[in-house]
Amino acid sequence: MEECILPKEGEEPLDDEAKAVAQRKLRHKLATRAFYVSEKEARPRFREHKQFGADGQVEGPMYMPLPPNQWRESILAFTKYHVIKMSRVFQSVFYLLGYSREEICERETNKLEWKKAKQLIAANEGADFFKRLGEFNPFGPKDAQFKAYQKLKFIKQNTKRYETALDALEEYSVPLARLFKWLLMSVEYRQLDVLARRDQKQKLKEERKLAEEAFAERERLRAEALEAAKIVRNPYVDSTIGARRPGGAEDRGPARGDARRRPQAQGAGVRREALLQEVGRRERQDRSSSPRRGRRRQRLRPIRRPQRF
Repeated sequence: MEECILPKEGEEPLDDEAKAVAQRKLRHKLATRAFYVSEKEARPRFREHKQFGADGQVEGPMYMPLPPNQWRESILAFTKYHVIKMSRVFQSVFYLLGYSREEICERETNKLEWKKAKQLIAANEGADFFKRLGEFNPFGPKDAQFKAYQKLKFIKQNTKRYETALDALEEYSVPLARLFKWLLMSVEYRQLDVLARRDQKQKLKEERKLAEEAFAERERLRAEALEAAKIVRNPYVDSTIGARRPGGAEDRGPARGDARRRPQAQGAGVRREALLQEVGRRERQDRSSSPRRGRRRQRLRPIRRPQRF
């Protein structure tokens, strides 16, 4: 049992929830092997069985085989009976494995008709029945459509009377009691798996909601930052425009002579664009009036010879 929870080489150790799921899967698999094993897994398993004598020496065989399908023949023996007790155990197993009510019950009732049910078990020496039992997996989502009597709630209610009378069931038939225990285990593990997947789905929904809220907050802050960046003043622009105004005041508005040339800005973006254009024009004027460029023009100016009279 502990081997299934040990991490493989190079893998991280399992958490408590994953360990519990792995142990449940192994228990269900071992319980199912008592009724059905595929041909590939039909090789016998062995367990240690030591018997010590008075002198401390081992007596008897060291190992005893654990044959698969050990309860299969005992369940098939029920097909020879005309009437059985505690028939709801077989009825619930049929419903869990996907059989319909019309296949095993009397017409338009929920009463098990053993004559029809035992034919399904005995057909082809129980190949179809035990194959369904062996391939039943209580873990993972199911895509099939289930009827009301095939759901876990109905099956649990149908066998509720036997849960408190397990001793009486074992006195009647040990193989039937083993089949009933397998049924209870499958229903319990199925319910736990459904609840775990529901909680996981709810957790993912909450994480998605938090992620969407964080994304919306980031977008809001980004939009506010962009709007703030549009109206932030450039110190160089303000100093350049303020120097051209009379008195050097920056908040007095444009000069009277510049009112015609400068467009009236309606928004922060238009004002910024106008300021940048003014700065560019100012820089071009500064470059054109620089002394270095003037000297270059003087060197390129042709020399005029004096005229002779």
